[in-house]
Amino acid sequence: MNNYKTTHSFLNPIVMMLIFFSLLVTTPCLAQSGAGGTFADSSPTERAQMQTEMMSEFLQLSDQKTAEVGMINLYYAEEIQTLQNSGKSRRKKFRAIKSLLAEKYKKIEQVLSQDQFNDYKNAQEEMRKKIKQKLAERK
Repeated sequence: MNNYKTTHSFLNPIVMMLIFFSLLVTTPCLAQSGAGGTFADSSPTERAQMQTEMMSEFLQLSDQKTAEVGMINLYYAEEIQTLQNSGKSRRKKFRAIKSLLAEKYKKIEQVLSQDQFNDYKNAQEEMRKKIKQKLAERK
């Protein structure tokens, strides 16, 4: 785990990462449903920049790693946008996006240190749990 000096400084990055992953997961759904929202209405470039900034701050990335993560985020944001705008069925879009995100995950792993990647992975898992819980509450 990162060496954070206070609990407060640890919570802010965790909260930011949770927001990041919730946006990452919900953006395809919002875009498909036509729901408005700043993140959903943003361009792939804007989304990639927001994701990169949050990851850079949360994971305390160097300038070089921030640039590498930024290129990865931009590439996959553009690919996902192309899929969202395609005429494919929701199911095919979902599968394709899931596959793209798995590829992105592997590329991010290659850029980050082991500690950074573990923090990234843990934050993703936490967000998945929260999303599953929210979905279960809706039923």
